[in-house]
Amino acid sequence: MGFFDVFKKSRKQVNRENQEQEPASFAATLLATKKSLAILHQQDTASGIPEILDAKLAEILDDPETAVKHYQKAMTLRPNDQMLGSEIFMLLRNNPDAAVRNQAILDATKDRLDNLVLLETLVRYQAENKDPQLLQSLTALIDMLAPFAATLANQTIDIKTELPAFKLRLEQQDTTVWPELKTRLIQIFNVMRQEFGYQ
Repeated sequence: MGFFDVFKKSRKQVNRENQEQEPASFAATLLATKKSLAILHQQDTASGIPEILDAKLAEILDDPETAVKHYQKAMTLRPNDQMLGSEIFMLLRNNPDAAVRNQAILDATKDRLDNLVLLETLVRYQAENKDPQLLQSLTALIDMLAPFAATLANQTIDIKTELPAFKLRLEQQDTTVWPELKTRLIQIFNVMRQEFGYQ
């Protein structure tokens, strides 16, 4: 197994094939990878790529806390790389601490409302907390769900009229909208999950 092979396979696949079936080979590859990363760190101190590879390796080793730290360090070197916030969110979205989860989704979606998985978590958080910023998120959601209008209509969800109506009520500061909107958003994303199989 070569240097970058570790990063090409899923964490479960690597663990299964190497730690269980070939533990000695896995250990040797891990050692070689760490040595290569150490050299890469010396040669590249500014791009953030070594830190990203450190994070990926930590994920393979089932160490999400360390992975998050490496991603955060990479973010300081790559402040315009929006994918890093997404990577951190994916690691923290099941964290038992709600404050940690909430901060992760807010960081991941800062200046970025073009990812449906992230947007689902964001709008749910905003609806639960009656956050006025949901108005902006709904605008993005309307655009993102437009191609799936027919699919949702098959489940009696008319996003072409319902979401703009919710948006109007938010603009009018209708406080009764929150529970209805939260329930409808859950229903919308349940359909999307079932139809397209994303997690």
